[in-house]
Amino acid sequence: MNLATIKQHVTTFCKCDISQVSRKRNIVYARWMYFKLCREYTKKPLKDIAESLNMNHATVLHGLRNFDLLLHYEPQYVKIYEDIKYIMNVQIKRQKGKQDPESYYKKKYRVKLLQSRMLYNYNKELIFHLKLKGHKYTDKLKTKLNQILNKIDKDV
Repeated sequence: MNLATIKQHVTTFCKCDISQVSRKRNIVYARWMYFKLCREYTKKPLKDIAESLNMNHATVLHGLRNFDLLLHYEPQYVKIYEDIKYIMNVQIKRQKGKQDPESYYKKKYRVKLLQSRMLYNYNKELIFHLKLKGHKYTDKLKTKLNQILNKIDKDV
């Protein structure tokens, strides 16, 4: 999540421009909400959050401290805050679900590939022990095992 996305959500839900220099209550409360959401959903320092609205880091700190008090006294802002958090959590889940196809299939077939390699090594060991005991079909078994392995390598 980035600062611009959070700013867009807060601006949309609160129906005001939070970058506007104003002391109107609804704009100040919306700014505080923006500060809180930025701290929760980004790893940006106070300075970067403040610069996104052309403010000082101390303003962000003041807003963070007062936002918790705001939640106790202004229930309509609690609902807006929870709605924005819900939407942002949904967006984060969607982003986590998206993967590139190559890594998805590598993870999916990794276990099968490892199982086939383990089976191959086990069979190779069996053929070796049969050859030591003088079994007459070890060459046929070895060629069949190599054919299976080559087929698996071509499929993967």
